[in-house]
Amino acid sequence: MKFKYKQLVFILVLLSAQWVGAAMPYPVDTIDGQAVYRYTVEKSLGLYRIGINFNVSQDEIIQMNPELKERGLRYGEVIYIPVKEEKVEEVLKVEGVLKVEEVPNTDTIVVVDSVVGKDSTGFHLAVLLPLQADQPKRDAMAARFMEFYEGVLVALKMLPDTNHIYLHVYDIGRTDNLIKELIANGELAQMDAILGPSYPAQVSAVAPLALADSIPTIIPFTNKVIGIENNPFLFQFNPSIQAETQAVGDYLEAHKEQVHCVLVDMKEADIPYAIREIRQEIRNRDISSSRISMHELLQDSLASALEEGKDNIIFLNTEKYANAQLFFSHIIQGKGGHSVTLFSQYAWQEEKILLPQLYTCAFAAEPSERMAQYEQVYNHYFHHEHASIYPRYDLLGFDLTNYLIAWLRGDESHGVQSEIVFEQLPNNGGYINTHVQVVRK
Repeated sequence: MKFKYKQLVFILVLLSAQWVGAAMPYPVDTIDGQAVYRYTVEKSLGLYRIGINFNVSQDEIIQMNPELKERGLRYGEVIYIPVKEEKVEEVLKVEGVLKVEEVPNTDTIVVVDSVVGKDSTGFHLAVLLPLQADQPKRDAMAARFMEFYEGVLVALKMLPDTNHIYLHVYDIGRTDNLIKELIANGELAQMDAILGPSYPAQVSAVAPLALADSIPTIIPFTNKVIGIENNPFLFQFNPSIQAETQAVGDYLEAHKEQVHCVLVDMKEADIPYAIREIRQEIRNRDISSSRISMHELLQDSLASALEEGKDNIIFLNTEKYANAQLFFSHIIQGKGGHSVTLFSQYAWQEEKILLPQLYTCAFAAEPSERMAQYEQVYNHYFHHEHASIYPRYDLLGFDLTNYLIAWLRGDESHGVQSEIVFEQLPNNGGYINTHVQVVRK
């Protein structure tokens, strides 16, 4: 299985906390004895992303290009990036057979290079991710998927000494081609559980197999899971729009005497479905509300729609940050002395928004003993900045792996970032996570 060998080698690379990359397709020079790539800065790439692609830190890039510290990157300019020496002696690469026992501190992780059928000594877990491990240039999401995978490995490392976990990892790309091949040759049918189909087409390819062979399959990243209403072996982590709407309605009703909702008007058909549902929920629950046109808002006339003595929650008519940020300065300018809160999106939490915010999310990483244990193990193996903080993809991989293995064993599982509550749909349908929090920031 050529696909399997490639990915199993990758497991060993990660666990030895080293990266041996293919040679980059860029010219190489020497500066003060240091080999460097001559790299032309591409549009939309920053220092962090370039560092990820070349496996160097931002500080190392700035050392070679000190002018970047003051003025930042410029699209189209040539910069120098240090060439990292490959340390092949620290990476186990064995042709044909991979000897996992040679990897330090991996007593819980057992990897096999072929599937011989399910057995009673442990569980076979397939992880399907678009890791792009063999590509010298990876897209913006690759680092997040990589961190998700790191969280999977930490979860397996921290398991108690019961049942071996046979881990099968596949770099499936963005299409469903490899998944179909794995189904056709019978490989995925040997699994006890599947984690990670990322894109809707990939989920659709796996779903019939999950149903036919009773294989629990957790979908971590998309809420477009076609057929979940008829498939009791699909688990959708992303909460539904209905669950989020319910959570917002419950919050507003619990604070009914203290809040006033301000709806920024637009043609109803042009407003995203999720926002339309929340607006309908506000009407259904008879929550105090008013409307204001975009034109009025942009004229700094917000105060006319606000109520004195209440927390005025602004519901914009867009979920896109690029559109929403056009309004922020006008909200601040027009609110006068009123209390104003922005109904925000969880994905906006990495942005600098100078307003109090209210948003829904399925994540809440509170300090805990288990979180401290996790961080200790994670930092022992992996040494890099996180590609994303809201949420951390490594913690998502950790929590979902623990949930899936607990489900196989008939145990309970509690996450460190996500307190997952899967509820089954009617008529023996699949499961959707219903744990939604409304957070003030």
